[in-house]
Amino acid sequence: MTGAFDGSAADSGDTTLATEPLGLRRSYAAETMRLVRSRLDVSLALFSLLMGIDVLFEHRMPGHEGVVGAYGLEILLCVVACLLTRVRRLARHTIPLAVGATSGLALIMLGYSATIAAPAEAVVIGQVCLITCLAVVLPWGVRAQLVLAAISFAGFTLLLPLFSRTTPALFSLIGLSAGVASSCVAAFLLERYRFEAFTRAAERSRAYALQEEEAEISTALLYAGQTLNEFVGRAGVLQEVNQLVTRALGCDWCSTFVLDEQTKSLRFVANVGSPEDVRTEFEHIDFPFGSLPLFDELHRGRLVEIADRNTQSLVPPDLLARWEVASMLCVPICRNEHLIGFIACGYRTRTGPFSRKQRRLAVGIAQAVAVGVENERLIRDLRAANRLKSDFVSTMSHELRTPLNVILGYAEMLGDSSDVSPQELQQLAQGIRRSATELLELVTATLDLARIESGRDELHVEPVELAALLQEVQREFEPLSQRAGLEVRWHDGCPGEVVAADRVKLKTIIKNLVGNAIKYTPQGTVDVRIGRDREDVVLTVSDTGIGIEPDHLTTIFEMFRQIDGSATRTYGGVGLGLYIVRQLVDRMHGRITVESEPGVGSTFVVRLPLTRVTTTSPQALVARALADAGVRTPTSTTARSG
Repeated sequence: MTGAFDGSAADSGDTTLATEPLGLRRSYAAETMRLVRSRLDVSLALFSLLMGIDVLFEHRMPGHEGVVGAYGLEILLCVVACLLTRVRRLARHTIPLAVGATSGLALIMLGYSATIAAPAEAVVIGQVCLITCLAVVLPWGVRAQLVLAAISFAGFTLLLPLFSRTTPALFSLIGLSAGVASSCVAAFLLERYRFEAFTRAAERSRAYALQEEEAEISTALLYAGQTLNEFVGRAGVLQEVNQLVTRALGCDWCSTFVLDEQTKSLRFVANVGSPEDVRTEFEHIDFPFGSLPLFDELHRGRLVEIADRNTQSLVPPDLLARWEVASMLCVPICRNEHLIGFIACGYRTRTGPFSRKQRRLAVGIAQAVAVGVENERLIRDLRAANRLKSDFVSTMSHELRTPLNVILGYAEMLGDSSDVSPQELQQLAQGIRRSATELLELVTATLDLARIESGRDELHVEPVELAALLQEVQREFEPLSQRAGLEVRWHDGCPGEVVAADRVKLKTIIKNLVGNAIKYTPQGTVDVRIGRDREDVVLTVSDTGIGIEPDHLTTIFEMFRQIDGSATRTYGGVGLGLYIVRQLVDRMHGRITVESEPGVGSTFVVRLPLTRVTTTSPQALVARALADAGVRTPTSTTARSG
């Protein structure tokens, strides 16, 4: 495995700029205040420099001695404004402070000009230069510019009688009004241009951040896929997943829980980052569905985020505190929309929401884990199928070779012996016939299995007389039971009754159960009973044979399964009989049960919903079969040869 993903940079909040109107306006306002704060110092320093040069020449003129005091007042105002904007608590009032400081400068200039009776035209020029320069230098917007312009215009209007005039006062007011209007228009246009530029820059930044985030997420998920592919089918894959989640999300811990199908509870399987006592406690706890509201949310396939253990109701806060969980993100692992487990990760002390990036990474890794679990299940099934195939080949080879060797041996004896008596000839022929019958049964069972597995084994419903069918099976098994020295007792509990059924399949069920009972009963009796229980036909096959261990009662109906699967086992067969019985019973909408005690014997009970037939009309039979069995019958209901 090459490459690794380092998620240490994963933060608790989104890293992208918000481009929604409210968020963008807030970001723009913060950026404006920062620019005003930085440019106010430069503006006031430049103003102080230019005014200082003017004072150097003006204070020597007669009647202008007060200019030094006015200049000192302006310097004091500039210094105070710069200091106030540096105070952290006043940072959000930067623009009002800047407007107040510049308005104060405008009023000081007007006041000094009034004391020396300066020409109104010169005063207008000074005020227009001040407010216009500030509109360009300070990006505080049109509202701040309107306040400054209004204060300047109001102050000039009030002090206008104190200024000397060579032209009518109206001209001065018109000139100042033009300067005020142009500065406000300039501030408006500059603000709109700046906001549009800021919006474009924010969109570019957001697009770049999203691209970078997508690249990081893709890298993490690719690494997750590679990790799962490398560890699939090996122990410790979920532990490696937990390591991956903690690195990718930057969390303190990560745990994985899987669903136990038998108990319908979530079981702890792996953890990284939690204390040893917490892991030990998890190992001894199973969480049934419904025990916590958290599991109900996960069962619906929802991602669950607990930003603060004290402000939620999904898990008791005291329980989370005991497990040292301050915040947590839980992601369901689903297969075919069904919950098979979940991944939980989080922090021991940090609280707060998880970022969009962390949520996407968690969901992506959980999906990769679901695929990995499914792949592991497929690999396990393939291994089981391969093992089953090997068992089948081994068993069939052994079972086919035994009767073939017997047949060949008898044939050689017939060929080598010229003076064989009629009695010996009959015995050899019976041996050949017996071994050929065993071969035929093996081939028949294999063909039945092939039809069942291919789905081509349709029901052929016809009238079946149960007593006649039972007698037919009895005649076929009579030689076998005599050779085995067993007493096989046949009990017909519904004499003369005719049912709508597939005769061949019903006979196959009886023959396989009876043959199985005879095979595994070295001595004693076998009882075969057929009767009625309300609407069901009940077939019971009991024996006094070797019995079955309780642990094997669920496996005897599997394909090619025998309790003794070795090549040197005492009892032959390929392990298809009970599997075929189960498939045929299911096909006929019935059910089969078994009770057994080792050394005492076994009892198999088959219940089939077979309808009584009072007429042998094919049309009536098909109609009853369609109504009761719910299966499609073929156009011809002629019984197949068994």
